Amino acid sequence: MIYRSNQEKGCKYLLGQPEGQIIRDLIRACPNNIKLKPIEVIQWLLLEREKAIQAKLSEIDLGYVSTALPGSDINWIRTDRLFVTVVNKRHQPSELPEKLLNALNEWCPEPHRLLMSQMRFLMDDRGAIAESEVLSNRYIQVGWLKELLESKSQARNQLISNTITRHWEALGDVLRKDINGFAARLVSHLTSQSSEGIIKQHSKINVQTESKNITKHINCYNSTKPVDGFHLTTGHILELDENPEKEYWICLSPACDLVPGQKTSGLFGRVEDSMPFTAVQLTKIRDKAAIDKVNHNIFLFLDIDNEICTFTFHPGGQLHANPVWEQLISTKKGMFEGEKKELQIWRPGSYSQNQVTMKGHAARVVAQLQYEYALNLLQRFGATMSRVGLDFSS
Repeated sequence: MIYRSNQEKGCKYLLGQPEGQIIRDLIRACPNNIKLKPIEVIQWLLLEREKAIQAKLSEIDLGYVSTALPGSDINWIRTDRLFVTVVNKRHQPSELPEKLLNALNEWCPEPHRLLMSQMRFLMDDRGAIAESEVLSNRYIQVGWLKELLESKSQARNQLISNTITRHWEALGDVLRKDINGFAARLVSHLTSQSSEGIIKQHSKINVQTESKNITKHINCYNSTKPVDGFHLTTGHILELDENPEKEYWICLSPACDLVPGQKTSGLFGRVEDSMPFTAVQLTKIRDKAAIDKVNHNIFLFLDIDNEICTFTFHPGGQLHANPVWEQLISTKKGMFEGEKKELQIWRPGSYSQNQVTMKGHAARVVAQLQYEYALNLLQRFGATMSRVGLDFSS
């Protein structure tokens, strides 16, 4: 098993040992132009040790492993699937629950981990009852079943995904009232203590210096979701391979217009197996500008290749600036290719000899807005498209 200790606590413990003092002394003896921190040396030594025993480690990452710090009176070891504490045989069986509780207290899990654990417990404990309650409405079940069986093959995958989402949400709604009570007790316990102390105890980062990243990550989580679906839909963020830099566009056609094969009139019929859609260009903006004016609802926080990037819906982040939009066309009726959700996009290119040429672009869906956030931008875009020009004179 690949071992991952709690680096911050573990390294601080090692620095407190006699060997740690030797490292401190060696660093003090270094020339002034060599900038090293003792904890960096400890981390490097641990990495070298891991390399030395690499052959003995699993080639498959079996998850995070954490343990009690050496010297602690209470032992425990935790993986993603198991929590264990070892109790001496001289203790009576009746003492085991207390010993386990002491080990759990020593581990001190984060509040949200406790909440998730309660959710998993309720799923195991009351899942069957909740399932019966969800399935009790025969009319809804028959209606959903008819949709699945009578749908066209192009739309069936999306309907399957929607059916799973509906049942999952219904199951959560049934169990939520029990989870709410536990969450209220948990929050009541936490608020009886110092909030600063609680945050410091459970955060693995410096809250003061990382406030910007905290804001970016929470806004990204609230407004986006993992990319899903099998074809282009409202709120998908496209990355186009436009030179010299990549371009980012958000699909803002209504979702009902993007179901493959559903619309055959007008432009939809003329482009045959392709899918026309309206997209608005997103422009990158400085993090501070987006955070300072985040409630203007024109900024996006998107996780692209594990980096939170900030974009604006209006050029320059100006609330009254008109969005830049284009009519794009996706091949294969907007259906994705491969696991990376790739598409081939056509857009107007150059103009010559009284003709507009179309240029092809490789594109991929890199992010997806929650539906209510996508609808907010769609409504804003609709208001822009319906503006009326008036002949006032200055």
